Amino acid sequence: MNLFKNAPLQGGRYVVGSVTGQGGPGAICLAMTQGTPPPPPPPMSGRPVPPRPVPPVGKPKKEKRPLSPEEKRRRARRLRRWLFIAIGVCLLIAAAVGTLVYLDWQRENTMRAEKESHVAQPVDLGLSVKWASWDLGASAPEACGLEYKWGKGADPDLLGAFPDEAHEKWGNWRMPTYDEWKELIENCRWRPDMLHGIHGVRAYGPNGNSIFFPFQAYESGGFSLEYWTANLCNDPSEAWKILQYKDNALDEDITPFLIEGHRDWEECRIRPVCAE
Repeated sequence: MNLFKNAPLQGGRYVVGSVTGQGGPGAICLAMTQGTPPPPPPPMSGRPVPPRPVPPVGKPKKEKRPLSPEEKRRRARRLRRWLFIAIGVCLLIAAAVGTLVYLDWQRENTMRAEKESHVAQPVDLGLSVKWASWDLGASAPEACGLEYKWGKGADPDLLGAFPDEAHEKWGNWRMPTYDEWKELIENCRWRPDMLHGIHGVRAYGPNGNSIFFPFQAYESGGFSLEYWTANLCNDPSEAWKILQYKDNALDEDITPFLIEGHRDWEECRIRPVCAE
């Protein structure tokens, strides 16, 4: 500070520089300009501006305090109560669904039993056995009977393994054998007929008596007859059945024929026979 205190004034300003003379070479002197001071230097370009701190969003999280034993017991009781309510609701829904399924099953069984309880009349066609006047599961000659898979409709005397559906439902009746169907086909006259507005085929026996077989009509068109026999084919997965299919129900060539049928997935009607 003493160095600049007595610096000479030159032209109204103090001069800062190196002088040779008093003070020796390299002495420093200070010059101050009289009047308005110089403006401050502009800020340096490219200098990075530090980011402003961002305040936290939302409320500050409170530190969770541990639950007391009483609060834990209260929470456990509440969870148990909601669990019991959920289990009760599920049980009620299951009971309602089970009841509906049972009622539907009972209604179907009742309808099936009512259909199968109508035992037909035996008709003597002058052949080795008497034929039923309508199908198993029907209640009139013009009605199509129920359709069965072959497994339940076999003659136990022939196979020794399957119960006879016709015998179970109608007592002294049974399924006709391959030979009995062949006898019916070859010894009867088959003619197209209509009974109470239903198309079908009428088989006239050697003695003049007859039975009516109603056609199964398809929505896509066409009419068919399909009945099981009580005999398996050489392939144990197949059983013999009689078949007739016609586009025109009034076609004169209406005699059915015997053919193999897959017993595991095909369903056909049954026309029982009896010996009496």
